[in-house]
Amino acid sequence: MYRGLVDHCKRVLQAHVDLHQAVKAMGDVFSALAVREPQPRASEAFRLFGEQHRNMEKIGSEIIKKIKPVLADMGTYLYKAIPDTRLTVKKYADAKFEYLAYCLKVKEMDDEECGYAALQEPLYRVETGNYEYRLILRCRQVARERFAKLRVNTAMPSSG
Repeated sequence: MYRGLVDHCKRVLQAHVDLHQAVKAMGDVFSALAVREPQPRASEAFRLFGEQHRNMEKIGSEIIKKIKPVLADMGTYLYKAIPDTRLTVKKYADAKFEYLAYCLKVKEMDDEECGYAALQEPLYRVETGNYEYRLILRCRQVARERFAKLRVNTAMPSSG
């Protein structure tokens, strides 16, 4: 959507430039006619008409100078800000997925431990120091910190 808008604005601006060049050329022609016209009233009319066309070109050039920075900002937004935002949101989503995966794994391990305890069966990983469970807890903690940091970066500022 934004790409189409920026491209359209560029084409409109170029058409505006072309139009003002044509208006200036018409002003030059009218001024040349004014110089060669033998009748004073017609010569004055051509001169005024040429002058007005040249003034329209000057005003158009001023407008174009004001519009170009806006168009450049739109291009920056399109080609820099939007891709950066998409990348940030993707990183956030990946970190969230990783954190939730570790949470699910911890829950599964807790449920497994409770199931074995209910059956009064020994669980091998618990008997051997529960290293895997402690490792998953540590990974979950690291993933939570990374997720929280990215969450702050992607949070929308409140307007209150």
